[in-house]
Amino acid sequence: MHDISGVTTCFSIKDGDLVDDSFAKSVYQACGLLIRGNNNKFLVLSDENEFKAQTLTGTQPECKFNIQFYNDSTLDGRNGRPVMLYANKANGKKMMVSCNDRHEIVPEEMEQLPAAIGVQRHSAVFYRTEVPFSKSNYMLESSMYQNNFLGFKQEESNHTLSKLVLFPVGKDEVDDRCVINFSQ
Repeated sequence: MHDISGVTTCFSIKDGDLVDDSFAKSVYQACGLLIRGNNNKFLVLSDENEFKAQTLTGTQPECKFNIQFYNDSTLDGRNGRPVMLYANKANGKKMMVSCNDRHEIVPEEMEQLPAAIGVQRHSAVFYRTEVPFSKSNYMLESSMYQNNFLGFKQEESNHTLSKLVLFPVGKDEVDDRCVINFSQ
């Protein structure tokens, strides 16, 4: 046994060395993507500014989405890569896929994507994880609500449409309603 009384330990921390709970915007992004659910319906931003899924008759500009990737320095042990999903409006604004405090998916208007997000949970940040044994299929877990994933739920009033919702999914489970495909 060694006596270490009287020994002082010092740490020198320079700007940028300290890891905090946040997301930093990555240089990687994907643009002009179609987002399709397992029901073969594609996500669109409707004229009423709602996220709906419907069968497409052609490529419409309101069905093109973008993914902004973020680097994760949070310490909460979540799987996947943090991303923001958004559509560009004609006025140049971005409509983010976002969740509210009632666990609903709603569009949130932003002029610019944040370069850094200084919190562990953000309404428009989702963790993108690849579905095992599939190609180009992912699940998107809400950073706000752990074990809640984006998915498509058929509307009761109009069976040709589905809406984007959060579904609770158990850890390491795959729910077909929450499997999302990204394509050009």
